[in-house]
Amino acid sequence: QNGILGANFIKNTGLLIDLKNNKCKFEFNPSKSVDLLQNTCNNMLNVNHCYKIGCSESTQQVLKIIGEFPEVFTDRLGNTLDYEYKIKLKDDGIVKLRPYPLNPIKMARMKEVINELMDQQVIEPSLSEYSSPAFLVGKEPGKERLVINYKQLNDKIEAVNYPIGDLHSLYQHLHGNRYFSVIDLSKAYNQIRIAAESQTLTTFSVPFGSYKFKRLPFGLLVGSGVLSAYLDSVLGHLKFKCVLTYLDDIIVYSNNLEDHYKHLREVLSCLKNHNLTANVEKVKFCFKEINFLGHLVSENSLKIDPDRTVNIQQSRRPKNKKDIARFIGMTSYFSKFIENFAKIAAPLNAMRKKCAIFRWTEECEQAFQTLKKCISNPPVLAIPDFNKEFTLQCDASNQALGACLLQESDNGGLKPVSYYSRKFTETEEKLSTYHKEALAVVCSINKFREFLEVRRFHLVTDNSALSWVLCNHNKLGKLGRWVETILSLPFTVKHVKGQDNVTADYLSRLFTETEEVDGDVLRKVAEHANSEIGDGVPDEKLCVDNKAMINNVNSFGPFLSKDLETEQSRDEYVTTQKSHLSDKNKNSGFWLNKNILFYTSLRSKTPKIVLPESMFETVFEYFHSGPSGGHFGVNKTLKKITGTFYHPELCDFIKLRVKKCTVCLSSKPSNWRDRGNLHSNISTRPLQKLYIDIFGPLPKSSGLNEYILIMVDDFSKYNWIVPLRKVTSGTVLKALEENVFKLFGLPEQIVSDNATYFTSEEFRTKLFQWGVKLLTTIPYNPQGNKSERYLRNLNAILTCLYHDKKRAWDSEFCKIQQAINSCVNDSTGQSAYSLLFNYMPNNELDLKWNLKVLFEDVVKESNCERYAEALKQVNKQFVRNAKMRPYCRNHRSFKVNQEVFCRIPGHKNKLDRKYDGPYRIAIIVSENSFIIQHTENLNLIKRVHLQDLKPA
Repeated sequence: QNGILGANFIKNTGLLIDLKNNKCKFEFNPSKSVDLLQNTCNNMLNVNHCYKIGCSESTQQVLKIIGEFPEVFTDRLGNTLDYEYKIKLKDDGIVKLRPYPLNPIKMARMKEVINELMDQQVIEPSLSEYSSPAFLVGKEPGKERLVINYKQLNDKIEAVNYPIGDLHSLYQHLHGNRYFSVIDLSKAYNQIRIAAESQTLTTFSVPFGSYKFKRLPFGLLVGSGVLSAYLDSVLGHLKFKCVLTYLDDIIVYSNNLEDHYKHLREVLSCLKNHNLTANVEKVKFCFKEINFLGHLVSENSLKIDPDRTVNIQQSRRPKNKKDIARFIGMTSYFSKFIENFAKIAAPLNAMRKKCAIFRWTEECEQAFQTLKKCISNPPVLAIPDFNKEFTLQCDASNQALGACLLQESDNGGLKPVSYYSRKFTETEEKLSTYHKEALAVVCSINKFREFLEVRRFHLVTDNSALSWVLCNHNKLGKLGRWVETILSLPFTVKHVKGQDNVTADYLSRLFTETEEVDGDVLRKVAEHANSEIGDGVPDEKLCVDNKAMINNVNSFGPFLSKDLETEQSRDEYVTTQKSHLSDKNKNSGFWLNKNILFYTSLRSKTPKIVLPESMFETVFEYFHSGPSGGHFGVNKTLKKITGTFYHPELCDFIKLRVKKCTVCLSSKPSNWRDRGNLHSNISTRPLQKLYIDIFGPLPKSSGLNEYILIMVDDFSKYNWIVPLRKVTSGTVLKALEENVFKLFGLPEQIVSDNATYFTSEEFRTKLFQWGVKLLTTIPYNPQGNKSERYLRNLNAILTCLYHDKKRAWDSEFCKIQQAINSCVNDSTGQSAYSLLFNYMPNNELDLKWNLKVLFEDVVKESNCERYAEALKQVNKQFVRNAKMRPYCRNHRSFKVNQEVFCRIPGHKNKLDRKYDGPYRIAIIVSENSFIIQHTENLNLIKRVHLQDLKPA
């Protein structure tokens, strides 16, 4: 059917009529013409369909504007005549890869695509030595597009660090605007020219030739940054005034139609002046609601675009952890629309954990379906109005914090702008209620700072104590610093009852359920650990032969000899001494108890079993080489064995065997180093001072541990050693509490080095709450921490025992700890175990040979006597060491204001400077400890040890 065109229409649209040829065309696109007297109406409908116009009253005005800018709305691809980009390389390496093979159908389509790009002057043939492979992507035949694999080239290109824009921040500028237009640039990357010297780098290859880009190709690392920077230079003066840009999308927004027409002309004029063209099929004009970056934007609201959720609604049930991760990734993009998103997704997130086994449960299915339903019917969020006040609701539970940002709507009620919640970390869960409430406010303010820093806002909380905190922040340490963050913004506090603070309260309780590791995983770990350690051999399979017994003693405990009495009866020395017992004139110190020969010296008055020479090797292996022995040195091994056994040749035998132990010789470092003069700071009772330190990382054990926490009592020298999977302030505090404090009480002081997990605010605060004083050693001076020496011993023990089975190093910690604590300490003259508990622990020999029965008549010393003797021995040992120190190394002394140089710790290269300075001695803390100040940078003050200084 033919239509009749009116004069007004012809005038407004700029219609050009060619009656001679029965054709007509429009000024905005003169290259295309249509039949004048056939299907004219249909062609006009096509024009209106091409340019989607949201308001019918705007059609004529929009078409007029389009007619004013035919250079923008054209099939011709734009070309930035005023700008070109030069690619910068990190190195000169050549990227040369073979082309991908193509089947005949794809080959024909590839030729079509190449010809189209050559016609548009985007590419041209190339003989460059560079070459990246190309392929086609696309679901529909005939609509595939060209993609270049620039992965290796991107590794050599310097990135363009230009911000492309934050999606959530962009929406804030749209409030109060009623009309929106979207202009999509046509192949935006291909409109930006590349410098001639950079074009060869973009060369790509196909089976029938090589081509280089004259314009910026899609797929280069720098693409998004270059495009964003260029559009900002083109539209920067209009950005956030009436224009937003995100990559190749341009949104024009206005409060009324007159302003909108003006803004459209300004934007199109900028595009025309820079020779940029738009994609005619995707432009939209004068809509009251538009789709921008997956969201439906209207005057005062923000919604999810239903078209973007189709894939989520059609998602199939996940079959593995990767499927879950993909689904959570798709849905979390819209999490700000969904209240309680974290709680709903919790069962799915639990299965994403590294230790979790994929098992689809009813809870997972419910979470999966609920998220799909919430995405299908999401709530509407308000677009923030920065001319109005915001209300921030905050709350904290034991496990999490929650917040909701609201703003008053036109009808007077509060409407949500965004939701926020997160789970507390292990460290944060241990904070007090005041700390958690303050932390909830701090985190929420930091999350929504861009909204709140403009004008005064209302802070709503259900904790009345927070008001006191805000007024007394100068007295509260970390809490005070948090409050200073809060007070940096203008706000008023409003206290509400917990039952009235529903939203924030509920968000803060999303994570109250206990998270447990799957039982099957724990069982598998346990089975794996057991397989590493191995099962014991039944007693009856043990050989009676001494050599076999010695080989087995390390793995299976003490050997089973016929009995101690039988071995003594076979020993020549023992039988000789037994024969002299009848001679009352000889007071040799030997005596019988239950047919076992004992010896008591006049000096020590400690009864000892006379050990037959045939048992020397076996006893030595048990007390030195096994887990209960620990490969200690001569003195400790000697005192451990001779504390129970006696033989005139036993000491020489032990000394010789220890010195020839190949495991000890290959595993232990030298002990001698000069550390300055000795200073005594001796405790007078157990748990007066506790030294702690961390050893590791070690090879990951079958129990998944990599570190060891060692704790040493200063007085008794008692050691606690605890394996750890990771080292944080929280794990150290937990180990201290469970292994020492709960069982033995709190120490008065704890001494550590300056590691962050020992000096953190969490660690200091917790010790302060317990009433324990924390002391730290001088930086880079580990010898100030007495646990360092025991760490060296522990390292030697583990190396000796587990050098060939490194994953089992934590399998027998109880035995190793007992071995360390049952040794006689050089400084106290007694074992740590006996000093702390006033008796020695049972070992396998005691129980197998029933040794406790033999000693049951011996009178025990009191604790006071033991402590006095230990303190006396410690002082004697200190005096002995102090006397020996001057012979080891000449001692330097420094004076106040003397200039010195300070050793630089941790230098790795031999050409690095070893010392920094000059400094001056500011304060002499002790003979070995100094506080120094840099002579030029007076703010640089350090506490250092004598060994790190040398005169200037």
